[in-house]
Amino acid sequence: MRLLTNVLQVLVTILARWNYFNTGDPFSEWHRQYEGLAFIDIDFVEICKKCKDVLAVGETAVYKGHYDKKFRITQRVAESLKVLGFLIFYELNNENKIVKFRYRIINPVRDHNYHILEPNQFVKMLHELHLSHEKFNCKRSKK
Repeated sequence: MRLLTNVLQVLVTILARWNYFNTGDPFSEWHRQYEGLAFIDIDFVEICKKCKDVLAVGETAVYKGHYDKKFRITQRVAESLKVLGFLIFYELNNENKIVKFRYRIINPVRDHNYHILEPNQFVKMLHELHLSHEKFNCKRSKK
């Protein structure tokens, strides 16, 4: 069992350096060439327009019938910043427009259930996050 675990760890490391489209942005390609280094990009950082505080961070992916997206590092970033962490899947129609969101909270408490929202409902949720921040925490808001 331990051998299998070690083999899987090596495969994950190799696959992490493989780019799905054979080419990535120049920084990603440059960074991947060095053994011993690792980085991720965070897909979603919601900020306050007034004071620029970070309100939430998240990982996003197109929903393809399954929930397969790594998020541990994003969860740690959210923990460190003491902000909401999201794992967000979105569905596209034939015109490549978002028609549905499936999300779960990964920080401060990990919610194992996915919540389904229409785009306007998702925007409303983000607006509520902003309003709460402005009311209680924003350094530039007139309270």
